[in-house]
Amino acid sequence: MSEHSIAPPPAIQLLGASVLLQGAALMDVRALVNLGLRYSRERDGIATPPRLLAVLAAFDEAADQLRKSRPRQRDTTPAVPQPHSRKPEDIGTREAATILGVTTRQAQRLAQTLDGTRLASGAYLFRRSTVEAYAHARHEGAA
Repeated sequence: MSEHSIAPPPAIQLLGASVLLQGAALMDVRALVNLGLRYSRERDGIATPPRLLAVLAAFDEAADQLRKSRPRQRDTTPAVPQPHSRKPEDIGTREAATILGVTTRQAQRLAQTLDGTRLASGAYLFRRSTVEAYAHARHEGAA
């Protein structure tokens, strides 16, 4: 780190008699509290006390803020800035997904594995033969 950069605060901080949770630590504790209360309610029939409902509401609000502040997932395949001339062998994401039997989003995730090309528009192009070979290999591996 350079002398001007500021280190991010730790995910868990003890502040006197208080604990500050951030990021993944917040999400983990929220999940554990939810799980514990659900288990207690289902197994023992214990109603959740109002003070714990308030804690859960605070966790939920903080989790919503965390989700809003996170950048959206980015694809790992770099964008190709120049225009691309489509060849007859090229297929789009929807057709690749159909051949593979997956969602279009999963086909986008597989773009790097399938040697897909990301166009400046954000769309992907795949070689039909590569997608079909991958689908065949997956099918043979499952059999």
